Amino acid sequence: MALALANAAFLVRVFIIQHDCGHGSLFRDRRLCDWIGRGLGVHTLTPWAQDS
Repeated sequence: MALALANAAFLVRVFIIQHDCGHGSLFRDRRLCDWIGRGLGVHTLTPWAQDS
């Protein structure tokens, strides 16, 4: 149970970082935010799509 709670907390934190990448607020370079967001999307099982 403790491992499940730790994993849940980790995934929530990773999703928060991915969300910040989606708004472009984590890095100044938009392309870097997109690549980081795509990579984190694989871990959180959340699709990454940006409207141009």
